[in-house]
Amino acid sequence: MNINKLIVVVLLSFSFYNCKVTKGVENPKVKKAINLQKEVIDHPLFKKILLELEQEGTIDWSEGRTSSIQEDLSNYESNTHWLLEQFEKKRGYHKDVVFLWRKFNPFSKTKAATYPCKDSTKLNKWRLKRDKYSILNTLIHERVHSFCHIHSRNKQTKRENLCDAAYIAGDLSEAIISNKMGIKERRMSLPICPALIQKIDEYELVKIIK
Repeated sequence: MNINKLIVVVLLSFSFYNCKVTKGVENPKVKKAINLQKEVIDHPLFKKILLELEQEGTIDWSEGRTSSIQEDLSNYESNTHWLLEQFEKKRGYHKDVVFLWRKFNPFSKTKAATYPCKDSTKLNKWRLKRDKYSILNTLIHERVHSFCHIHSRNKQTKRENLCDAAYIAGDLSEAIISNKMGIKERRMSLPICPALIQKIDEYELVKIIK
C-alpha cells in the first residue's frame, strides 16, 4: 500500500471513529447525570428561582427564542410558566434518548447538539472530561431546546445568550445539585447570568469560584 492510500485509509478510519454514535448510559458519568435530572426538576428552588427571575424580567426571551414553540404562549401566565409546565409534563431526558458522538473538530467548544422540538440529544464525547454535575447542567440546558426553545440566529455562544432560559436553567440546576450534595464551593462554566448569580448567593446554594 503506497503512502497516499494509507493516508486515505487513516482519514476514513478517523472519520468513522468520530461519527460513531453510542448510548449515553454507556458512560458512567452521563448515566449518573441522567439520573440527577429528576432531583433538580422536583427541587422547590428550581421553580421558585425561575419564577422570581421571570417576575423581575431578567430571563431573556428576545430575538426569536420562542419562534419555534408550538404552543400558544398567550395561554400561559408567562413564558417561564410555559417552560416549567414542559418540565413538569415531559420531565428530563429518558436514558434511551441521550446519545454520545464525537464532533469532527476535537477543539470545538460544543458540548451537545439538540434539534429544537426533538426529544433526544447528543453529547460531544470530546467534552466529557468534567463531572456529572456539569453534564447535568448540559442535559437541562439541552432539554429546554427539546421543548422548541432556540438561541438567536447566528448567536450561539453562552456570552451571547447569557440570560436566556436554557443557560439559566442549566446553571441553576448545577448550583442546586451542588448544594444538595453538600458542595460549598464550585468552579462553574463562566460567564453566568448576573441575575442568577444574585439568586444563587441569596439562597446560599454554592459559592461560585471565579
